[in-house]
Amino acid sequence: MGYSDTDAYNAILKITDSYWMKMTPSASDKNQLTVHEENKINGSCVGLSFNMTIDGDHVDLSLPNISTVFQVLPGCDGCVVFRANSTARDLSKLFHMMNINIDITDEELTTHAIYLMARETSVKDSDLEQFKQQASCLGFTGEPNFSYDPKHDFCAEGEGTHLSL
Repeated sequence: MGYSDTDAYNAILKITDSYWMKMTPSASDKNQLTVHEENKINGSCVGLSFNMTIDGDHVDLSLPNISTVFQVLPGCDGCVVFRANSTARDLSKLFHMMNINIDITDEELTTHAIYLMARETSVKDSDLEQFKQQASCLGFTGEPNFSYDPKHDFCAEGEGTHLSL
């Protein structure tokens, strides 16, 4: 589940059917996380692998043309809430690699977002309300731009296209 404040990211959230991620500590650097995620976008699976760096109370993601700072906010049991601030340049190249047909005209795009991720496919109503309250405190209103629909299945690890960034 998630909110974003830009049309480009909201367009991605709108065509996202499902998403999962696995984070593992790096064997060589205690401040590094290795992340693998699988996205089902418009019915097609796209996997991404990348590294993130733990820096105090936040996690930094630095990819070609994209930098994001994540903060973990209080969440429910079995859930994690991420606040994300991202700056991206030339997103059209990444979208092309992921077979996403969204027209991006901005050379540089700054996005603020908040995401609720859970181990299960549903969360309690009280946890959902807490997340919406957190989103409201950050300036987001209305219904989330993405909410998982259980009629969509998840991609298996390695299914579909894979990008190592």
